[in-house]
Amino acid sequence: MKTLSFAILTGLSSLFYLVEIPNQERLEKVQNGELILTCHIGENQKVIDPKKVIDYNSEISEWIFINGSAKNCTLMPVQNTKLAKK
Repeated sequence: MKTLSFAILTGLSSLFYLVEIPNQERLEKVQNGELILTCHIGENQKVIDPKKVIDYNSEISEWIFINGSAKNCTLMPVQNTKLAKK
C-alpha cells in the first residue's frame, strides 16, 4: 500500500499528514468530493472538477482525466480548504 502525503497550507505554516489510502479508495474519495484534487496549470493551481477524473495510476503517481490526459496533482481534505461547503 502506498503512502499519500497531504500538504495543507494554512496561512504561513504548512501541515503535513501521512495517510494510507488504497488507490481505488483514493479515486472514489476524489470522485465523491471527500478530497479535492488540485493541479498546476501554467503558473496557477487549479481545483479539478471531480467529474473529470476517471482513474489514478499509482505506478507513476498520475491522475487520468476524461479527456485522456494525465497529470501529477495534489490531494487535500475538503475540511482544510476554503472550498469546503458550509
